Amino acid sequence: MNQAHIFETHASNLGRLVGNLQMIEMGARIAIAKRDAWQAKREMVSLPQVKRGDLVEISPLTDTNDLRNTLERYNKFAPLECRVSVDLIVELRDALAHGRVFGHGPQNSLSSLRLVKFDTDKRDNKVEVKMVVEMTDSWFKENIEFSMNALLRVAKAMDYGTRELSSST
Repeated sequence: MNQAHIFETHASNLGRLVGNLQMIEMGARIAIAKRDAWQAKREMVSLPQVKRGDLVEISPLTDTNDLRNTLERYNKFAPLECRVSVDLIVELRDALAHGRVFGHGPQNSLSSLRLVKFDTDKRDNKVEVKMVVEMTDSWFKENIEFSMNALLRVAKAMDYGTRELSSST
């Protein structure tokens, strides 16, 4: 396997994983908007129509809740079979968003890519290593399957037939 192919494979796997995580969050927000009785009565902003500078109503689609809060709220409204593993999703997304990915070792295999995440707390001018992951083919396969499973659960909970999100003016 040549180096260019390794980098392309890594980028493709990383893109699939990040894309799945982003869709999980947005799907959870849509599901909350549809399943929360109070929110369901309100008119939602149409995100495809907003422009820079617009003021829009705060809703599950526009609030600043972090991923953990959003998924915990989603799990409260989702049917049991559609609930997701909040801790695993947040840990994976945070590692990809805040960790350091770098190559090491032999450059002719995907196992030479490593993800390291550090704690934000400092002690005696040092930080603790919170995660070390070898980003192998099997690691990507496992995490892409995990995130896809969660995404399918969220998609089921969104159930577009229940209530379409309308646009506000």
